[in-house]
This record gives sequence, C-alpha cells and structure tokens, in this order.
Amino acid sequence: DINKKTLALADLKEKLALPKAKKRKRDQLERQVTRLLSGQFIKEVIRVTIHENQGRKSGFEIDYQIDEKKKERIIEDIFGKKVLFTNRRGWSDAEIIEAYHGQGRIEKLFRHLKNPYYLAVRPQFHWTDQKIKVHTFICLLGLLLAEGLRKRIFEAGMKMSLEEILFHLGNIRESTTIFFTGKRGRPRVALQLEEMDETEKKLFDVVEKITV
Repeated sequence: DINKKTLALADLKEKLALPKAKKRKRDQLERQVTRLLSGQFIKEVIRVTIHENQGRKSGFEIDYQIDEKKKERIIEDIFGKKVLFTNRRGWSDAEIIEAYHGQGRIEKLFRHLKNPYYLAVRPQFHWTDQKIKVHTFICLLGLLLAEGLRKRIFEAGMKMSLEEILFHLGNIRESTTIFFTGKRGRPRVALQLEEMDETEKKLFDVVEKITV
C-alpha cells in the first residue's frame, strides 16, 4: 500500500511541476492528497506537505516522506495479531483455531459464486422469486458437485485449485464425425476425443474412474 501511494504522490508532484500544469486551488489539492492517502493507517505513515510556489504554473508543490518509526510501531503492535472470541467454553485452543480456519475455507468456497467464468450466480436474467430461487439452487448444486470433484482429484494426488480444474476440463472436447457413404440408411458416426495435454489426460483418467 505504501509503495502504491508513494508512486501516486510522485506522479502528482511531477504533474504540479509541468510547465503546462493547470492552476490549482489549495483546497482542491488538499482533497486530492486526502483521496490519495485513503486506506488504513496510510495517513499516519506518509506525511505530505503542500507548499505554495508562485514560480510554477500550478502554484504549488508537494513533499512527502515516510514516518519509519510510526510504520514500525504499526507493524509491531497491530499487524499479524488477531483476537478470537467464542462462547464454546468446552473447546480446546486447537479446536477454536481449527473452527476459525474452517470458516475462512467456507468463505473462500462461496467466493467461487462470484467468479465471472465458473459457477457465477450473476448475471441473473430472471424477475420472479421462483425462477431466482431455482437459478441460485442450480448454481449452489454446481458448486457442490465441482467441490466434490476437486476433493476426489486431490485424493488422486493432483493438487489443483477449483479454477484450474474447471479450466483444464473445459479444454477437453469430443468431436463428432459423420461419414456419408452414399448408401441407404443412416450415415456412419464416429466419436473421438481431441488431443489433450498431459494435465488434461491425467484429469480425464481420474474423472473417468469417478464416473464409472
């Protein structure tokens, strides 16, 4: 965050120094600096000073510096520390921590429903409650099946994320070739899988065993 903010401040400082810079008002510049310093603890760490400079067309220049002592205090006293509260008095410390991490895994799982490429709940092109419920149910069912598949693939020794699995499975396609012989009756039909890379071949073998 500090690196991003200092880059933005350096860009602003450069723009203020340009010969063709727009004339600024102090309150406008202060609001712009405030927006640049948005974010937790950023204002405490990065100190910005605005100076009037009549020699510049913009009328101002800025200086900024990082308060290293304040930065180290925040890192030392705040970052990396969490306090967990629970009413499960009979649980051990290990059980409490495991339940906390389990919550994070569940939240991560449901984030898949926001993935625009796989299992996304949105966009929804429905306007009645019944159809919205059915649409959501199908998305959750798809997520359940996909996660079950990921678990089986993991147990088979392939450590892949759900996104990676769905991407590679999406590349596995079957072609249908129809042969017209000129004779009476139905034409001959042949099904054949397209060529797969090594990862896709391993996934196909695992999924084939599951479905069988």
